Amino acid sequence: MATTRRPDNVDAPTVAGLIERCLREGNSRDDPSSEVIERMYDHCTEQRIKEPATQRQMFVAGANGIAGTVSGDRNQVYTMFVHPGLPVAA
Repeated sequence: MATTRRPDNVDAPTVAGLIERCLREGNSRDDPSSEVIERMYDHCTEQRIKEPATQRQMFVAGANGIAGTVSGDRNQVYTMFVHPGLPVAA
C-alpha cells in the first residue's frame, strides 16, 4: 500500500534524482531545448529540495520507496513529479 508523508533531509537525494529523471525523460519530449531542461533542473538540486520542504507543503509518496513528489501552498500546486517508470493503472 502506498503512503504519503512529509519528506526529510535524507529524502533529498532521492527526490532530486526523481525530478531529474522526470525532466530529462518526460519534459524533454515536450521541450527538447536542453538549456530549458538544465535551467529547470538547476532549481531542483538536493539543497533546493531541502529548502522548499521547510518553506511550503511538500509530500512524497510511494509503496516501496519514493514514486512521486508534490509541493504547494494552500490551494496552489507548484510542482508535481511522478516516477516515469511506474506502470499505468488500468
